Amino acid sequence: MTHSPLLLIWAAVSSIYQIGGVVATPLVLLLAGALLFVFSIGYGGIARRVRYQGGFYAFVRRGLGGPAALVVATVAMAAYLLQLAVLQVYFATALSALVDMTFEVQAPGAIGVAIVVCCALGLGLLRFGTMMRFLLGLAALQVVALLWLTFTALSRPADGALSGAGLNPSWLLTGSFGLALCMALTAFVGSETGAFYAGEVDRPERTIPLATSLGYVVTTGVLVVSAWALSVAAGPESIVYLARSFADPRITEAVPLAVPVIGGLVDANQLEGAMRSLLVVLVLGTLASVSALNGGASRLLSAIADNGHLPHRFAGRNGVPTVARLVGPLVGGVIALAVVARDDRGITLVLAVTAGVCMLAVLATTSLATTNWFLRRDDEETGFFGWEGHVTAAGVTAVAMTCVLLFASSRLPGALSPYSRTLPTWFPFAYLIATALGGLLWGMTVRHRKYSSDG
Repeated sequence: MTHSPLLLIWAAVSSIYQIGGVVATPLVLLLAGALLFVFSIGYGGIARRVRYQGGFYAFVRRGLGGPAALVVATVAMAAYLLQLAVLQVYFATALSALVDMTFEVQAPGAIGVAIVVCCALGLGLLRFGTMMRFLLGLAALQVVALLWLTFTALSRPADGALSGAGLNPSWLLTGSFGLALCMALTAFVGSETGAFYAGEVDRPERTIPLATSLGYVVTTGVLVVSAWALSVAAGPESIVYLARSFADPRITEAVPLAVPVIGGLVDANQLEGAMRSLLVVLVLGTLASVSALNGGASRLLSAIADNGHLPHRFAGRNGVPTVARLVGPLVGGVIALAVVARDDRGITLVLAVTAGVCMLAVLATTSLATTNWFLRRDDEETGFFGWEGHVTAAGVTAVAMTCVLLFASSRLPGALSPYSRTLPTWFPFAYLIATALGGLLWGMTVRHRKYSSDG
């Protein structure tokens, strides 16, 4: 539930069309999902054997050593904090629009941020099982809204017939495929957090790999189907124009891509009611995403504290975070307050891209560590479903994600330049380098300590 289905339509799909400009964006999303599913094969392979709630922190420690693990953990935590801030801004924006539409009152964004921070802190007190039931209930609302929007869009195609241009490879070169792929991969931030719950689920050697792969499959399905449905409703080529005009953060009255598309699907006398219902579902879904992502981030901090590299108060009780669960909402809330105070929509886009770039580096490094770990040990499980298949999957994703990062480092700053009035275009990669260096310094200062066992 780190990815609210409606939020994916509202934010992720819009930004991919906007930056990439590729008509076949649904196909790009399918390719990104396929790459991440391959990643989950290697990730799941090591998760079966290293059953520790630290997730990729534990995997990188096993494959590349303790200092490298702290570098990865630092970059990942920095990415999660930015992603939490972005989600809190989305919550505040949607809540403000809902209040304005319902009561004709302009609610300050800071109030929305304060509400979501308090709710996230409160939900963090719930037990794991209770939290999962709560998130499943919110997920059901998301599915209903998603199905309504998808079937409505497909029943009223712009050209009078369903168009397959969004899934046609010949339309991949209409914009920048590389930028679209990079943006698509950033939309999956959070799907890898399942491994952080290894200490709280039954049979983690089976549950964690299955949950991770299933998470990537479901997220891919939601993104592909929703992007294709919007493409059919607006027209394959028109949707790129809509994304770059209505969703342009430089415009004061900018709105998400889904808004003008829905406006063309619903009768005028029903539009306000439909938008109000969708905003309610969006607010609840965004809150669920904040809670789920904070659950993963807090368990990462707890795992580091369990190994003696953070104050003991950050360690969990029976694997459940206590003090650590306060960090994400509070730090993310401070960043979100700074964003809403600037009233610069471009900041949110740049921060979301920055979080995605950092997580691409984390996943590439984790795949490299997985490859190295399998090659150094004697594993009796051979063949495609044994260690050889896991090594192949991890090696392919390490190379592919590194290539995407290198491409993004040269093209992404230029693509972000129209939207970054406040932050410089090199901010995503400067943030990645700075956090990596900070993690390296941290790792070097503690390398003389004896690392505790991680299962």
